Amino acid sequence: MVPVAPSSYRPPLDQCLAGEKQLLSWRLAFSALAEDIPTVGQTALRRFLTDSTTIDVLINSLRPQTAPSAASRSRFDNETSAINVTPNGNGKYNLQQIKDDTLWLSQAASVDELCALRMIVLEWQSRSSARLLHDHEAEELPAFSGSMRLKSSLLLSRIRAPPKAAKTVREQFESEVARRDRILNTYLSERRFKAKTLGHVLFRTLCEKAPPVDATSGNEDAKIYDRWSWVERAGTRILEAWSIVTDKPVEANKWFLDVVSLIAEDIDAIAAGSKIEVDDAVKEELEMRWVETQATEILHLMHIAFIVAQSSQTLWTSECLSAWFKLMDQVSFFGSLELPFEALNEAYIYNIRSMATMTSLSILNLPVALDTVPGLSSGALTNTDAGSTIYLQNVGCVHEITMSLLNSAATQSLHVKPVALAWSVILQDARAYADSSQLARDNRHAQRAADSIGSSAISDTESIEGSGERRRSSPNRRTSFGSDNSQQLTYLEEVVDALQKIDPADDVINLLARSAVQEPSAFEVMTDISLIFSESFGFERHGSFGLRFRTTLLDLTTASLVHIDYQPDIVATVLAILTGGCSYWDSIARYQQRLNFDIVSHFRSKDMLMTRIFETARTRFPYESLPYLKLCQALAAAPMSNRDQNLSIATSLESLPTLTSIFYEGDAAYELTGEGDNMYIVLQSALDISATGQGTKGRISQLLLTSTAHSAGQVSSDAMILPSGTSGRPLTDGKPLVVMFRFPYSGLKYMGLVLRQALQARTHHRVELTESISEIANEIIGLLSRMLSTAFLSTKSGTSLDKAQSVARSILEEASDGLGRNEDVISIVLEMFGDELYNQTASSRIDFPTEFLIQCTQFIHSLLPILPGRVWPFLGRSGLLGLNGVESRLINVVAVLEVPAGQFAFLLSTVHLFESLVEDAISHAVSRKGISTAANRFDTSDSDSNGSGITEALMQKILLHFEKIMIDIFESTNNWRFLAVHHKLEINTIICQIFERILSYCHDTDDNTELSKKLSSALAPSAEYLLDVFLSSSSNDLPLQPLIQCIREGVDTPTNTIPVHLGLARVALTDAAISLTDRLARTNIYLGRPSSRLEQQLFGSISAIAKCYSVHERYKLPVVRLLDAMVRGANRSSELPPSLLGHMGSETAKSFVDLLSILDQPLDHLDLGRYIWRLLSGVVSERQQWFAIYLLTGNTPKDSLKETSAQAISNSPPVLEVAITKLRRLPHIDLADAICVLEFLTSATDFWPSICEKVRNDAALIKAFQDFLANLDNPQTNRTQREPLLETHRFQLAAFISSIFAIIAHRRNVMHDDSFAKQILPSLSFLVQNGASTSRYNASLHSSLHKNFESRYSGCKLIQLKRTAICQPVPGDNFYFDVGFADRLLRYDSAWAPASGRGFFNELKLANHNLSLVEAQMNLFHGWKSLAVELSFALPISGEFQSSIASIIRECLTANLETALPERVFSRLAQSRASLVFTLLQRLIRASRGSVDAQSILDPAWEALRTSAPDLGLALTGSDSDYHRTLLKIVYLALQAYVTKGVSPGSTESVSRKTPDITNRVLEILSACAASGYRSLVSVIHEDVTKILPSDLALINGILRSCLHVPEVDRQTEHLASMFADEDTALYASTLLSWSHQLAIDRDPVFGELSLNFILELSSVPVLAEYVITAGTMGQIATANLMGHFRRPGGCGPFDEPARMYSLWARTLLPLVINLLTAIGAPIVGDIATFLNQFGPQLDRASTVLDTKISTTGYQSIRVGYVTLTMASEIHSLAMIASIFDMFREAGPSVGVAPVEIPELAWDRALVKSDLETRLQRRMTLREDIISTDEREEVMSREMALDAKSGAQSRLEERVVEELGAAMALLGDPET
Repeated sequence: MVPVAPSSYRPPLDQCLAGEKQLLSWRLAFSALAEDIPTVGQTALRRFLTDSTTIDVLINSLRPQTAPSAASRSRFDNETSAINVTPNGNGKYNLQQIKDDTLWLSQAASVDELCALRMIVLEWQSRSSARLLHDHEAEELPAFSGSMRLKSSLLLSRIRAPPKAAKTVREQFESEVARRDRILNTYLSERRFKAKTLGHVLFRTLCEKAPPVDATSGNEDAKIYDRWSWVERAGTRILEAWSIVTDKPVEANKWFLDVVSLIAEDIDAIAAGSKIEVDDAVKEELEMRWVETQATEILHLMHIAFIVAQSSQTLWTSECLSAWFKLMDQVSFFGSLELPFEALNEAYIYNIRSMATMTSLSILNLPVALDTVPGLSSGALTNTDAGSTIYLQNVGCVHEITMSLLNSAATQSLHVKPVALAWSVILQDARAYADSSQLARDNRHAQRAADSIGSSAISDTESIEGSGERRRSSPNRRTSFGSDNSQQLTYLEEVVDALQKIDPADDVINLLARSAVQEPSAFEVMTDISLIFSESFGFERHGSFGLRFRTTLLDLTTASLVHIDYQPDIVATVLAILTGGCSYWDSIARYQQRLNFDIVSHFRSKDMLMTRIFETARTRFPYESLPYLKLCQALAAAPMSNRDQNLSIATSLESLPTLTSIFYEGDAAYELTGEGDNMYIVLQSALDISATGQGTKGRISQLLLTSTAHSAGQVSSDAMILPSGTSGRPLTDGKPLVVMFRFPYSGLKYMGLVLRQALQARTHHRVELTESISEIANEIIGLLSRMLSTAFLSTKSGTSLDKAQSVARSILEEASDGLGRNEDVISIVLEMFGDELYNQTASSRIDFPTEFLIQCTQFIHSLLPILPGRVWPFLGRSGLLGLNGVESRLINVVAVLEVPAGQFAFLLSTVHLFESLVEDAISHAVSRKGISTAANRFDTSDSDSNGSGITEALMQKILLHFEKIMIDIFESTNNWRFLAVHHKLEINTIICQIFERILSYCHDTDDNTELSKKLSSALAPSAEYLLDVFLSSSSNDLPLQPLIQCIREGVDTPTNTIPVHLGLARVALTDAAISLTDRLARTNIYLGRPSSRLEQQLFGSISAIAKCYSVHERYKLPVVRLLDAMVRGANRSSELPPSLLGHMGSETAKSFVDLLSILDQPLDHLDLGRYIWRLLSGVVSERQQWFAIYLLTGNTPKDSLKETSAQAISNSPPVLEVAITKLRRLPHIDLADAICVLEFLTSATDFWPSICEKVRNDAALIKAFQDFLANLDNPQTNRTQREPLLETHRFQLAAFISSIFAIIAHRRNVMHDDSFAKQILPSLSFLVQNGASTSRYNASLHSSLHKNFESRYSGCKLIQLKRTAICQPVPGDNFYFDVGFADRLLRYDSAWAPASGRGFFNELKLANHNLSLVEAQMNLFHGWKSLAVELSFALPISGEFQSSIASIIRECLTANLETALPERVFSRLAQSRASLVFTLLQRLIRASRGSVDAQSILDPAWEALRTSAPDLGLALTGSDSDYHRTLLKIVYLALQAYVTKGVSPGSTESVSRKTPDITNRVLEILSACAASGYRSLVSVIHEDVTKILPSDLALINGILRSCLHVPEVDRQTEHLASMFADEDTALYASTLLSWSHQLAIDRDPVFGELSLNFILELSSVPVLAEYVITAGTMGQIATANLMGHFRRPGGCGPFDEPARMYSLWARTLLPLVINLLTAIGAPIVGDIATFLNQFGPQLDRASTVLDTKISTTGYQSIRVGYVTLTMASEIHSLAMIASIFDMFREAGPSVGVAPVEIPELAWDRALVKSDLETRLQRRMTLREDIISTDEREEVMSREMALDAKSGAQSRLEERVVEELGAAMALLGDPET
């Protein structure tokens, strides 16, 4: 049987208390559901809201709370029993205290025990958050304004208050009074947010259903709706449980009665108080929270009722409405409600009253009611159930509603007026149908009386339409069918009769109507609700709530138009409903939200509204311009889903059918036709409406003054002339007439003329300019702005940019059609704006209006994305910014007009304009680099459409000046008085966002350090200035204060279910400020700038930053990112970084770490958990020792010194335990999360040895790691589109695991413990085979992308889109190339992201995924490299491990051959692989030199070198010289597998040794390295000695020696001879020797020794020795300047300078002579003797080298008596040479030599022999005299002798004695 999953609403108590489960509160659930947290995941929220227990709680939330009972107590006792919960909990919790608190809350709040228990657990789990926000004044560190840097917790503890104060604060927090106060607060908060969450679920279910497929605006919309479809299903379950079906009124009954009952209870509870007994200190605050909760519940309950009712398609039952209106009657629509706390009245009373109005209107359901009335008249409605009658079918219910409204109206309650108006409309309709029935009956009665016909009369029950019998009978209805007088009345007649009885002296229906329209009228109330309530309470869900409120009001307005004519207050109401008070900027922000419902569409669908409002306003235009212009503005700002309708406003304005104007006598001849309402005027002559008439006030001609209207070339002569025969209808009776002419004309063209004339009026008639003309100009500009912005914003919903620009161009062209050739509407508006700026700044009136400036700024903003080429130059010359040395008029306007008034609408507009300028600078950065072509003034191909004609210098200047002004404003806003506080928050928010964006655009992409060469070069000066201001090291805190203040004020962010603009604005500002600060800190790190004042201020404010983390979910991620940047930035210098724990305080730190340990729970916050682990990784690795100790152990250093009982126990386990616990479940957790956890554990393991041991000893964790690595070679067989990302995560995890294993193995190697290495070795098979591979690199994808991209976008290089290291890359879509940034740059191009999905946008994503995978493979290799090296030191190289080592080496070498990575990437990776090979090969050769595994390395090693370095000279001087040197070393080591130690070339032993046939391979190596390679290196040395290292030649010498020692190679005499002879190798070697004195490095002739060593190695093979002699090498050696050291007096000894010369003599030259004598013999023996005797002084010195008696001679070294190994070798070599000479003399003619031709060696054999005897006889003295001369000999001096019987005490002594003994043997004493 499948186990039942635990409830998400109420998980097992033991798991909650253990920290395994975090309860999801209703507050967090609501925050996530409302999408306030954009990165929050849906898994936890979905699990919570679809949980059966949660659904049951929501279903029962409309019923009274379940009181405690015996059954609930039994369940509670079982839940908290010892069998289910450990009583002590290791001190983390007090179970008895939890029980006591639960029972207390259960009794105090009258809730069942399990509900109370949930509250207790919620408070317990949130205690860290509460403690963090608690006032730790005794421990908090103030923000120091000085430059003091606090280094340690000890110093901080001396500054803070005494410990006693901190203890008092802590005890106060832990007291029972404080704890239970928090519990009550939690309980009340949960009540409020539960109701709010229920409302949200129902709203999404009923009002935001997924649209039909054909109505979905693109695939993105479908994804959004599908993403939240589970909410709709959850809501459906609730509605079904309530038996609600929106089209069946019989069902909507019980649940609503519960709502009404609960509202009544809340009202009573407000008056009665909480009645909860608490301490007097918290009593008043509790009562306030109690009242606030009741008021909030009233609001939310009414909102729930509104949501359900507004979605209903039928009328509700009479029982529901009777209950509701009885309640409203009792509270007078809450007009009599007053809260006992004044602070709450302002926040709640207006909202409650407005919500009561909206709820009443929704349950009346006016549209459905009006459709139902005809059926009631005709009797078409039938009654199926006496208890389910709709409210209009119940006379008693109608009477109750009427009386309730009359009573409330009598109390002067304003909010009853809209309801009274709606009810009066329904009753007016009912009375009309009743009167029709009465009239029909009277007519039939009269007809029967006249005709006296006795036939059956038509039933009196028939209506005027005769549509059937009445549906139901009233109990009071007459039913006799006798005479006509007794005929039955219709139902509606009975209703009217019943209402008339209420007040026989007055008409009740008219009384209601009059009360509704009396001042202040219902329309004024509706306007207020639309502008205030709908925006304050209804702005959630992107305004969807308010949209529903306004729709209900629009329906009421529509119905009232049947009875009320067109009038200004109705138009004002309609405008308020359409706009909701949204500004231009609000509408742009909301435009991008995909809403299911559009009020503009609703307006257009109502013929009554279109006819009675819009068309009427149009017919009165332009006589009354403002109403029509404002309506057009409102209709032009529709959402994107209806963008085509927006364009119809422009279309309709292009052709208006009528023109309304004042008509004066004498303006034109005319004729009157018709009479009364049918009277018309027919013009008998043309009427020039631009001509001056008798008086101009209020007439259109005032706007079209003739003084300049007909100036040449400006306006066509027939611009606004009505031809003869035009007819018009007079609209007024008096004189002058107002006539509506039937004259088609362009409204847009007319508006352009009005604007031109307004410009002329401002220029020439500035004093006579009337206010009305200014208002008209304002509205025209505002309308143009709306239409242009809507046209452009349509591109975000799928409309092409070309189409949007075409629409905008057509609007501008039409508006400019009547203007002159050299002007257009743009130039007119911009000129007016410039003039107005001058007028405003020149005026001394502080009340000078700024509305026109605001409208012009909005016009510029709307024009910028369409024609930036017209905007940038204007801003450069306008004086707005003061670019040309004049004072900025923007600053003047703000300082002179807005600051004194406290109103900053113009400043807000300019801030938005600055934002759009920054965006335009980026969005057109690539397109501006194109070639501009000549075109028409509005042609999109013109440079104006993309700004390609704008100089970058101008853009930089404008942006920099604008930015400087914004910085000044940012610094000043805290000192200004704002009437609208949310404007201050919004201004600062946008400024912070702009600054953050500028830095991001300039530093997030392109590694080029010169900002001027990046794509964002237009922003380069602005970015640099920002850094200079905010990252200055000076003590000026003025720029930083507002930024820090914004963060500090975030701690006071309100949390309430009543949405307030101010609260959300505060959240947005704090979020923006923290993000900007984080950006500044990271940029400082990235650029390597010194520590700034900002960092000091941040550490001073660290406590406030930490508190922000717990205040709001939206702050968490920014706070964590900022702290991470602070930690990493503080560790950049060698100085001790500031202590995070010290600045934060131990109490704050404890609480903060507790919150961090929860990670992303309980909301599954995407990214948050991962960034927390990154922060923790920084803490443990960036020298934050004290904080790290707390993270890893759970105790602060201070607590660690206390007794355990005195320590504050955390509710959460240490972070390390959390990490290890998660990783034990590695196969079953999210891999992306596991990567972050492993990164933390890797850092902790690396920097903290104790953690390394803890991990090593955790068997379950190690096993999980081993299992994961073992399963890497078993990938899933089902491949999906997400496979690249999955593989990336798997490889990255393996990389971290390898690193951890390497760290553990290293520490174990230090302790000589190989158990761990043996334990993990079996799980490493995948790494052995694939650890070095990067085979997933898609070369074809990247090459084609690079080629095609740069071919398409000539102004942009693909590498310029590369992300920088400023932020850690995340594998996936945006890993390497910044796709988001590229989208901003290139979205103008159709090839970037076509509908087919095959554009560059998708290609970049594919490239990023591929590079993510390759990066993970490279990381895996580096981790595996470290582990492999450690294993090679830990385990003996034998058996299976030996084969593994060889396999790793071959894999690395092969990977270097087969890679397709880019050169810059490959070079680093190849070098790293080569380094690993070198290390492992050393171990392999040392352990098993001649093994098959060791011998298998040579072929791939040589292939790697041969392929990458065909010419050694070029290879070792190129950029990859280190790599090739490593390959040379590898080849050298690989050769050692074939070399037999102690066997010289040509010996019989070497012949008999059986080795693989690799002779040809070795000959190839010899040819490439020792022949042509050596020649190449020597040539380079002669050109530039610095390019070749001496070690390079030494390596060649080693390879030569090794090759020649490989068996059978020395027998390839023909190949060897020709190989070196063809390259003149000996000549190059001797030449290098000849020049070595000039090539000396620091006077060290190292190249001389190396060249002679090379010749020495050649001489070891007879055929090559002959080549050396025949090449004349010995003669060149003899004549080399370097040999002069051996001819000078005293020669050259081991302690002379240069020291290398003695080594060259003893270890190189003498062995060379021996080799030549051995290989060639007799033919050269005389020449050799002569050669050596040239160096007489050196031979003389060699004769006395062991003499201890001579203290000084002319040639003897002052260091007499010392013996070195080189000296012993010299004696041995000379003894051997002398013996060879003696041998040839004795052989004489038998060997072809004349003894006399062999001169005696000028070396005193007898003296040397005597000295040898003395030395060897005095071993103790000899031992004391032996000294080491280099590192190798120093090591030998510390090593034990190989032969214990030798009597030597060190290996060095043993070697010296061996050499001396061999020399003694050669000199004639074999016994020695």
